Amino acid sequence: QTCALPISAHFRVPIERGVEIFYVTNRHHSLEEPTRRNLAALGLPVGTHDDVVLTRDEVMRLVAKLEGVYKTAAELQYGSGLRLSELVSLRIKDLDLQRHQLTVRGGKGDQDRVTVIPQRLTGQLEHSKKVARGVYQSDRRLGRPGVFLPPALARKMPNAGEQWPWFWLFPAA
Repeated sequence: QTCALPISAHFRVPIERGVEIFYVTNRHHSLEEPTRRNLAALGLPVGTHDDVVLTRDEVMRLVAKLEGVYKTAAELQYGSGLRLSELVSLRIKDLDLQRHQLTVRGGKGDQDRVTVIPQRLTGQLEHSKKVARGVYQSDRRLGRPGVFLPPALARKMPNAGEQWPWFWLFPAA
């Protein structure tokens, strides 16, 4: 049985290094009662606030209920210490699977940083790249505009948004 949580539900999970996980799984429900029911069904704490602080074991139980790209994204976010905005902003060029490194661009304080990719996610991330490649190729065939680039970069490299390295790792297809 999968857990359908709303897109706007945020789960803040502190772990040993002070990293937090914010994750959402489904964009088809509102933030009200479905969230509370689903959390309760998983045996997770249900508070009166939108943010729920979960223990490491509760996070593992929640991630175990996820499937496909949602599970890969949650595991990458948790294992690499990414903020939600950093996760959804990842581009193909930010992944270095040979070195198990991930470049996070424009993070907190608009600073770039390099973090680790858990080795166990290598296969899943290769699959995510293949899925993204399919979306990318479809977009090119259909003549859709490229991905968003910051304005200064778009002026400097006007065709970069249509190139594979700049494509999103987790595109909204």
